Formats: sequence, C-alpha cells, structure tokens
Amino acid sequence: MAGRQGPHRHHGPPSGRRPRIPERAHDPGCELLLPGGIRCRGNVRPERCHHDHSDPFPALSGDSRLTIRRARDRTAADPRGRHSRSVATTTRVAGAPLGPYPRGATMARFNRKGTTKIYFLPTIASTALLPTSAEITAGTNYTQQINAIDGFSLENQPIETPDMGSTFVSKIGGDDSAADSSLTFYEDSTLDDIETDLAKGTSGFVVLFSKGNAPSTKGMDVFPVTVVSNSKAYTADNEAAKITVQFTITARPVFNQTVPSS
Repeated sequence: MAGRQGPHRHHGPPSGRRPRIPERAHDPGCELLLPGGIRCRGNVRPERCHHDHSDPFPALSGDSRLTIRRARDRTAADPRGRHSRSVATTTRVAGAPLGPYPRGATMARFNRKGTTKIYFLPTIASTALLPTSAEITAGTNYTQQINAIDGFSLENQPIETPDMGSTFVSKIGGDDSAADSSLTFYEDSTLDDIETDLAKGTSGFVVLFSKGNAPSTKGMDVFPVTVVSNSKAYTADNEAAKITVQFTITARPVFNQTVPSS
C-alpha cells in the first residue's frame, strides 16, 4: 500500500552500502592491534565479533620479520565473510640483529690472531691492578714474537659434600687457583731480549688485551706473574727455533677491565 513501509532492513545509506567508519571509530572491543600495526577491521559489538582478541604472537626479536596476510572469516553469523582477520607468520632474514645482543642473535665474532695483544709490564702502581697508559707504554708488546700461549686462566677446585640423604654427591665451590701458564716465543738469531728481559725470577704483569688495546676498549686481563723457567727448545724438526717462558701467577688476576684512555 502507498505510504506503508515494510520492516527496516538496512542500517546504512539508501544505496544499501555500509557506511565507512574510520578505523579509530571502531568499537573498543574490536580494536585488536596485531604486531606490525595491523588493526582488527570488524565494525561490530564485542559480543558479536568472531575475531580472536588474544595475542597469539610473541614479541619478535633478533632478525625475525613478521608477514601478515588477510583472510576472510566465514561463520554462521557472517556467511559472506565480510569481516577479515590477520594471519601472521615469521620468517628469518639476513641482517643486523635488533638491540645489543638479543637471545639467539649472531654475535660479531673475530679471530684472536691480529686482534688480541699481549704485553709484559714491569710495574703497575694500582692495587686494583689497573695500569695507566704510561705504564702500558713502558711495557713491552710481545704480540708478534709469540708462537703459542698456554694457561692464563682461573680454575676452581670444587669440594665434594656428600650426605646420608642422597646417593648423589653434590659439590660446592672451593679454592681458586691459576692454571700453569707459559708463553712460547720465537728465538732471535742475534738478539737475546727474551732470554734477558724474561729471565728466571723476573716479576711483572702479563696483560692480555683480548679485544685490542684501543683506549676505552673492554677485555683487558691482568696477571701478576713471576718467571720460573726460560728454556730453549731443541729439535731436528723442520720448524723455527723457539723459547718457552713459564710463569707462576702470584696473586688473583683481574678480568675484562677497560683499557685506560689516559
């Protein structure tokens, strides 16, 4: 009949198209923000939204990258699949890791040869075994004369602590001691610097700059030492002549100090 209106079936404009509502105007219950800034597009009340509003994707780290693809939700409440959802997958790609050293990231590896420096210092005034730049300069850089290095590490002697309550023998930390340490040098065909400067009974400090000796670089290890043996190696093998200098470490060393800048 003229003038009679049937049930109102459309909630949008007369054209029948749904009104376009800005993303930020969505109902808060459907404001799902996925990794990568992808937002849930469902323009429905929370109780009618069929999207998963939990966070199924853990925080990404390292060199992971997030890939987002769009898919349609086809449910009984939404047979036409008008609402979409985001499906995320992660892939591994080459590139620098995010952050200083996230777990599992590739570290900046290096070769000891050409990087680590080995010095012998006659004196260090600091009781904390932290040499000054002047004391380092007064020492001798033996890096290019060394063929092999052994020891120069700290070892622990654990103490066994068995008890009647268990057949497992537990242990606790015991005394610290230094490993037997030595430096093997190439023997000079004319000079005797190694034989005289590092003669038996000489005391001083072996300083290892594990990451190089540039000022403010970390990785400086200092060992108070006394030379207990200086002996040449005699062999008929086809190799260069060598001298082995053995040290005892006389006090607790310090590790991973910063190279002084002054």
